[in-house]
Amino acid sequence: MSSQLNVSSISDFGQVSYDKDSEIHLDIILTAPEKTDSKRIPLHLILAIDCSGSMDGGKLEAVKKTTEKLISHLTENDSLGMVGFSDNVWDIFKALPMTKENKEQAKKEVKKLRTMSATNLSGAMVMAMERAMISDDSKVSRIILLTDGLPSSGECDKQKLTELAYKMNQKVSMSTFGYGYDFDAELMASISSAGRGSSFYIKEDEDCNKAFAMELGGLLSLYAQNIKLTVTPSKTMEFKELLSEYKCEQKQGYRLVTAPKIEIQIDDIFAGEKKHVVLKLAVPKATEAVCARNTRVCSVDVFYTDVETKASGSVSFNGFIQYVKPDKAPKSPNEEVHNQILLLEAAKAQKEAQEKAGQGDFAGAQRILSQGLQGVEGMHGTQGTTVKNMFSKLQANFTDAQTYQSKGTKLAASYRYSMSNNRSASADTLSFASSGQADMLAKFMADPDPEKKEDEK
Repeated sequence: MSSQLNVSSISDFGQVSYDKDSEIHLDIILTAPEKTDSKRIPLHLILAIDCSGSMDGGKLEAVKKTTEKLISHLTENDSLGMVGFSDNVWDIFKALPMTKENKEQAKKEVKKLRTMSATNLSGAMVMAMERAMISDDSKVSRIILLTDGLPSSGECDKQKLTELAYKMNQKVSMSTFGYGYDFDAELMASISSAGRGSSFYIKEDEDCNKAFAMELGGLLSLYAQNIKLTVTPSKTMEFKELLSEYKCEQKQGYRLVTAPKIEIQIDDIFAGEKKHVVLKLAVPKATEAVCARNTRVCSVDVFYTDVETKASGSVSFNGFIQYVKPDKAPKSPNEEVHNQILLLEAAKAQKEAQEKAGQGDFAGAQRILSQGLQGVEGMHGTQGTTVKNMFSKLQANFTDAQTYQSKGTKLAASYRYSMSNNRSASADTLSFASSGQADMLAKFMADPDPEKKEDEK
C-alpha cells in the first residue's frame, strides 16, 4: 500500500449563476488506494472481557466462542492479551505472539472464564491501555472492549469514562462491542468515538461473528490513521456548516465559527475506502468577467500516518467552482453529493429524535423521524432502501420509555455510527466493507477454525 492518499472534491452545484449570492455544498473526498500486495499488517490486540454476573449464559458463551475464532485467525506476527473484569480487574492472558502453542494456551484460558459480580469498566480500560502500549511501532495496537452492562464499580461517571478513552495514547485505539439489550449504547458509542475505534451492537450470535470479522478485517485493511485536514477558504468564500460528524475545533453544533482555516480530524481510513467531508459554504455574486475561468473556493492540506510504513504523508488540493450565466446554471444537484447530504441530514434527524426521546417526548421523536424518513425518500439504490428501513425500525422502537431504553437506544447508536461513517455496525446497517473485511467475514463464516483444518492435513 505505497500509493498516496487521493483528495478530490465535488459540489452539489459546481456551476453557479454569477449575478446572485448562492449556497452550495462541497464534498471533499479522501480515497485510499486498494491494497495491491499480500503483506499483512501485524496486530497487537488487547481484549477486555466483561465477566460480571449479567454476562451469565449466552452472552459470555458467545464472547468465548467468537474469541476462539479470532485467535485462530491471528498469526505468529500478531500478539494478543486478554483482561477480565467484574468488580476487580485481572490478566486472563498476558500478551504474547500468537504461535501455535500460545494460541492453544489462550483458548484454554478463554474456556475457563466464568461470571462473577459487578462491572469495573474504568479499571478494565486503564489496565487494557497499559497492556496495549508496546514499543514495536510496526504493529497496530487496538483495545476491544466487550461488555453488556452499565459500570457499577470504580469510576461510573459517563463523561469521565469518555474522557479516559479520549486521553489514550495516540498509538492505541479502542473499539466497543455491546451485548444484549441492557447496556448503555450511548456510553459505548462515546467511548469508541473518543478512542478512535469502531462500535458494534451485538443482538444475536451471528452479529457477534460478523462484528469480530469486521473488526479484525478492518484492522488488517487500515491504510492511514491520525488524518487531519486543514481547509482554508478563499478570501471571498465563507464556510457555514460542517455536516460530517468529524472532530473540528471550529465547529459549534453543525455551525462553523468564523476562522481563517478549519481543522478536521478523521481517525482512520481503510484501503479502498472513501471518506466524505461535506461543507456548506456561501458563494458571493461576481461579475460576468469571471465566467471564463474556474474560481477557487478553498485549499485543502491533508496530513496522515501511513499504517504500513509509519511514515508521515501529506497531500494538497484546491477545490473549484465555476461562475456561469444565469441560463447556464444547473437546476438539479449532483446526485452523489446530494445522497451524501441526505445521509448526513438523516444522521442529524436521528440525533434530534434521540434527544426528544431522552426527554420523554416520544411524540416529538416520532415527528422528527417521520420528517427524516420523508427527507431520505430522494435516496436511490441499495443505500436508500437501507436508510429507509433503518428509520422505520427506529420509529417502531421510539414509542415509549421501556421500548426505547431496551431496544431503541441500541439501534440508534449503531445506526448513527453507520450513517455518519458509512460503515457497518450491525447486520442491518450500511455496509461498506474493505476487501480485507469481506475476506475475513467469509473466513469466519465458512472456515471458523483454520488450524483444525491444517491439522487434519
